[in-house]
Amino acid sequence: MAYAVVAALGLVLLELGDGAWGVAGGAALVGAVLAWAADLQTKSVRRNDVATLRLRRVETDVKALAGSAAYASTTLSAVRTASEQARRAAESGGRSPSAADLERPAGEVTRPRVLFVTSNGSGMGHLTRLMAIAGAGREQFDSVFVSLSTAAEVAALNGFPTTRVESQGASGLTWAEWNRRFARVMRDQISAHRPSAVVFDGVQVFRGVHEAADEAGIPLVWVCRGLWKKSVPREQLHGWRDVVSKVIVPTERPVLPDTTAAPVDDPDIELVDPITLVHPDGLMARDAAMEHLGLDPSQHHVLIQLGSGALGSRAAQEAAAVAAVRELGPRWVPVVFRSPLAPDRDGGDVRIVREYPMSRLLKAFEFSVTSAGYNTVHENLRLDQPAVYVPDHNMLADDQRARAAAAASAGLGYLAETEDDIVRAVRDLSADDRRHQMVDLLGDHHVGNGAQDAARMVADMTMTGGRPGLAHEFFYGVGAEQK
Repeated sequence: MAYAVVAALGLVLLELGDGAWGVAGGAALVGAVLAWAADLQTKSVRRNDVATLRLRRVETDVKALAGSAAYASTTLSAVRTASEQARRAAESGGRSPSAADLERPAGEVTRPRVLFVTSNGSGMGHLTRLMAIAGAGREQFDSVFVSLSTAAEVAALNGFPTTRVESQGASGLTWAEWNRRFARVMRDQISAHRPSAVVFDGVQVFRGVHEAADEAGIPLVWVCRGLWKKSVPREQLHGWRDVVSKVIVPTERPVLPDTTAAPVDDPDIELVDPITLVHPDGLMARDAAMEHLGLDPSQHHVLIQLGSGALGSRAAQEAAAVAAVRELGPRWVPVVFRSPLAPDRDGGDVRIVREYPMSRLLKAFEFSVTSAGYNTVHENLRLDQPAVYVPDHNMLADDQRARAAAAASAGLGYLAETEDDIVRAVRDLSADDRRHQMVDLLGDHHVGNGAQDAARMVADMTMTGGRPGLAHEFFYGVGAEQK
């Protein structure tokens, strides 16, 4: 308003002013107002630019974490169902999944809680291993999950409250920016759930994970699958004491010695038996498995499970396996497994199954033609499943060929690296005597399930794994009265 009055006065002087002084004064006043208007417009544009930048940052944040919200909306009903089942079981005297306990407000923690964090990987190995540990520790601690896997829903469907976050690659962010934002997600999760320990499974511990755990003063356990390729950097693993509280390495027993399987030689790293999700007692009987899958019990079925193909197509190997099974005769039927991570596509005249965990249905099949991933191989070994192992050479860290070759050398499977190898191995395993011989040999090589030992170690960390320090107490608001 004041500037408008000054501008009007300037115009009056210009119009009515008598002499040079009147005209000059009016021009000066108008010029001042015009300068002010230009400055005001510039500041307005700058404010708009700042607002736009802020809006873009918010949009990017939303993009980076959009998977979490979308996932939460699709799995909330499943979590509520699991929670209700757990509550009913607890009321009836039994102790079931801890989802009911996890519904309590953060201030009502009555027993240890563990936050499990998984990287995404090319398959479901990281998520499956941590689910196995969480399942083995149900009587000792409650579990919640944060996962980068697009298949994170399976954790929620198994009774574990789960948050999915987009991986760095999916988010389109730089590693520095993604780690900064993931650290914020981790801080929020730790604040909400108040865990006594964090457990991470992956080849490298994300900075956002170990920074958030360190700030909270809570122990961080690194579950680190072994048998790395020689090209994989090991600097973080050599210096693990600066990053985590404990390292647990699931070994390759019985096919490889621990000295070969462990990525580094360190006596303080904990070695456990292979970690698998399905116990032999959890196998579905042959007839029940066939009924569940809709298979004809009068026929012989072969499971073809060559991985997600996330890092390279395996279509040619899959087609070779399907053709090899069909060449055995009309009573032999190939059944192709598709990972929940793989895109839907028409299988033509080939039967497609999408089950998780697939291993609980293995009795429906005479044998498998499968990738040589950690979980798949060790589930087959524990569950006495004859198999042809086709290593995926595109894996970035996992040395699948070494694992498959070791299993074949021990007589516990076949190594097939070419399509001709697949055909020969399928023909060999179609013979009843050869399959039965391998099943007997598999039964002689059983080892324990490392999930039990890993769960015990995690439970110990919740009690004694580095007493929470001042950072932990301030983070949780504990001990404020003592100040």
